[in-house]
Amino acid sequence: MPLPSPELPSSPERRAAPRGAARRAALVSSAADLVAAGGPAAVSARAAARAAQVPLAAVSYHFDDVASLVREAVAELLDRLAADVAVRSAGPLPPVGQDEDGGVVAAAVVAAVLGPYGAAGAAGVRALYARTLELAGDEALAPRLRAFDEVVTAAVARLLAAAGRRPERAREVLALADGWLVAAAVAGAGSGADPEGALRGWAAERLAPGLVLLAPPPA
Repeated sequence: MPLPSPELPSSPERRAAPRGAARRAALVSSAADLVAAGGPAAVSARAAARAAQVPLAAVSYHFDDVASLVREAVAELLDRLAADVAVRSAGPLPPVGQDEDGGVVAAAVVAAVLGPYGAAGAAGVRALYARTLELAGDEALAPRLRAFDEVVTAAVARLLAAAGRRPERAREVLALADGWLVAAAVAGAGSGADPEGALRGWAAERLAPGLVLLAPPPA
């Protein structure tokens, strides 16, 4: 539990500080939502202020420019996704002897890679990889994306290790999962009454044979 802050004399500036901090946080959070939905280009001062329900002037007060807001928004979005990946890769998995065809671990890998984008089915996959490519092409944002990629790779390695398979092949398994998820979106697999379930099932079924070959149990 954090320690309470010492009491300081009140002033108009101090009374305004919590509101200012809250407005800044609201702008970053709302801009992160905009990036998730439409990429960095979806963030403008007006759109962020409207989504955060704060005055337009708050944007220029708290940020040097929209690019500064976008950088912080991307950092928050990737932090959210990293936390989601950690949760999705923390579950127990059956040992290799009970999952010889790799179906269970493949499903876990697909779920971790998809994250919250899976809820939208094929449209979510298109959004996920569109955002990824946009960020990769921006020199200012690419380092954050590379750090997030390491988080996802480490999560896949944990899943492989938990399943009694070779965690050092996580990078190759992740690349294969990415490929099958894109293929699922192209094939329109994530549709119907349960788009996320259909998408995960389609991709995991096709990932499993390659995963078994790439990451067998350690010798």
